[in-house]
Amino acid sequence: MSIRYITHQQFSDGTTIDGNRLEEALQKLEELSDGVPLSAVKTRFTQSQLVFGFSPILDTAAARRDPYFPIVNTGSVKNPFRYKGTQANTSTGLIGWETSTTFDHPVIIHNLTYAMLQDDAAGAPYQMPGISAPYLPPNTDQVEVHVYVDSEYAPSDRSQSDMEIHKQGFSTDAWLLTSTALSGAPTTVMSPAYPGGNASGWFINLQDVNIPVRAFGRIRLVLLIPDESGSTVLWGTQPWRNFAPTLTATFLEPLRYA
Repeated sequence: MSIRYITHQQFSDGTTIDGNRLEEALQKLEELSDGVPLSAVKTRFTQSQLVFGFSPILDTAAARRDPYFPIVNTGSVKNPFRYKGTQANTSTGLIGWETSTTFDHPVIIHNLTYAMLQDDAAGAPYQMPGISAPYLPPNTDQVEVHVYVDSEYAPSDRSQSDMEIHKQGFSTDAWLLTSTALSGAPTTVMSPAYPGGNASGWFINLQDVNIPVRAFGRIRLVLLIPDESGSTVLWGTQPWRNFAPTLTATFLEPLRYA
């Protein structure tokens, strides 16, 4: 560490050295040793993971798509668009599942993993419609992943949000999740017994994104899929019922010293 970090007194050839200057430099060194500032310590991080998810509502009569919202808020005059730059190769609109979190100290967004889980069991509740057995999740480019950080001065004004991640137009075949058939039936150890079927779906993983976020910055994590307007062959009339979504968000938090 340079002496310039400790005191503004400089001792070198050609300068005078007296007791007062030495005393002041030693006093500053003592103060620094008694209370080492964070800027003098190498930053170390610890990993924290938050897990979000839900099971879609299967009540056909109600046809509720909670907690998905349309990307356009028709009740807002100032800023009707919840999300920026949405594009999808479909004639229908989009709906989004959004979850948010905040920290009282700066953090780094490290990893994001979306698991869009389906099942290949006969009559399973979470499947894309119109696919005959054996079930295989179809390829689509109509899924989007967004990450925003709200404005520090206008956190409720979505037009001022900072877009940190905007992933769209990708093939879900690259993120396909399938299971290998078991050589034998597993032992039933729970009641009621598992009805059968294998987990499938899409597994979208964004690694080492390394996005710093300021303290108290609200982080919005968004998954977008087509909505129900104009039935599509691939998604059906209730797209939100085709899979059970789960999000695992990994953050790096700096160690804080007392």
